[in-house]
Amino acid sequence: MMQDKRFLPGKGDKLYRDEKYIAAVFGGKRKVLSTSPQNGGLRTDLKAVYNYDGGQEGEKEIRLEGGTYESHMRYVSDSIIGLSADSSSGIMTAASMKNASYVRTQYRDIAVSVIATGGIEVNAGRAGDRASWYEKDGVWVDLDGECRHTLGTINLMIFLNADLTDGAIAKALITCTEAKTAAIQELCIASRYSHGLATGSGTDGTIIVADMESDFKITETGAHSKIGEMIGCAVKEAVMESLFLQTGAGARMQHNVFRRLERFCITADAAASRAVETGVIEPSEQADFKRQAEEWAGCGDAVSWAALEAHLLDEREWGMLKEREVLDAERKLLCAFGMDSPRMGEDAVLMDHIIFAIKERI
Repeated sequence: MMQDKRFLPGKGDKLYRDEKYIAAVFGGKRKVLSTSPQNGGLRTDLKAVYNYDGGQEGEKEIRLEGGTYESHMRYVSDSIIGLSADSSSGIMTAASMKNASYVRTQYRDIAVSVIATGGIEVNAGRAGDRASWYEKDGVWVDLDGECRHTLGTINLMIFLNADLTDGAIAKALITCTEAKTAAIQELCIASRYSHGLATGSGTDGTIIVADMESDFKITETGAHSKIGEMIGCAVKEAVMESLFLQTGAGARMQHNVFRRLERFCITADAAASRAVETGVIEPSEQADFKRQAEEWAGCGDAVSWAALEAHLLDEREWGMLKEREVLDAERKLLCAFGMDSPRMGEDAVLMDHIIFAIKERI
C-alpha cells in the first residue's frame, strides 16, 4: 500500500493506493456527495471514501458478496480495505487501479483534485437507450429474465479544498458529468445499445468531497464559475487519460472507418459478407477481403469520409436533417472522396460503396 499526503487538497487528508483500491481518509470534517448505495447521498459524517476494483480475472461479471451492491461494498470496507462500513462510502469498477488517472489543478487559493478510473468498451451507453432492468421492492430484475452487474464503468472521485453549500456540491455533480460526457463524445465512443454516441455507462459512479473546515466558501460551481471550469477541465483530462490507459481509447484507436461506423452495423465482417452476397468476391476470398478491408479502414481519406458520414447519420437520427437531404449529401460526399460506385443499388448502399472503395484500393 502506498500513502500520498500531497495529492489531496484537504488539510490532513491521506490517500492510500493499493492494487485493488484507492482510498482517501479524511483529516477533518468533510461534506460528501456520493452515488454509492453504501452511505450514498449528501453526508457530513463520513471519515473516508474509496474506489474499488471488483473484477476477477477471466470473469465477465462482478460477484457480489451478500447478493447486493450495498452489502458487497460494506464487505469491501470492513474486510478488504479496513475502513468502517458505517463511516465510509465506496464505488466499484472492473478497471485496474494501475490505470487510474490523477489530475490536480489550482487557481489562486482554490484546488481541485480528480482521480478517475475508466472502462467503457463493453458497457458504453447513451442516455435514453433501452433499459436493461427495472427495480421493484429493492430487487433488480432484468427485462429479459435475469439481472447481471455488467462490467464497464467510469468512476470519479473529486476533492475540493473549499466549503461548498449543499446546492453548490449538487451542481458540481452536474458539471463533472457534463465534463465526463464531453470527453466520451470527443473520443467518438459508440453506445453498445443504440446507434448513438455514448454519454457514459450505466454503472458510472461519482464521489465529490468538499472541505467543511475551509475558509473558502463556494456557492456556485456551474460552468461560468472558475471552480466549475477547473472541475470541468480536470475531469475531462482525467477521464480521457484513464480510458486511454485502460482501453487504449484515443485518436489512434478511433482512426478507423469501422470504429467510426460500427454503431451503424458497418463492420469489416459485414462488408466481407456483403461482398460475397453481391457476387463481388467468391466465398473462398472472404477472409482475404476482410483483411484488406481492415487495412483500408485506417487510411486518412477513408477515415475522414467515415467521420463525416457518421455525423450525417446522426443528424438524420436526431431529426435535424431529412432523409432526402442526407441521401443527397451522401452522394456528394462519396463523389468527393472518389467512392462513387457504378453498382449503386437500393439495398445496403453504404456497404456497396465501401466494398467498391476497397476493391479500387486493392
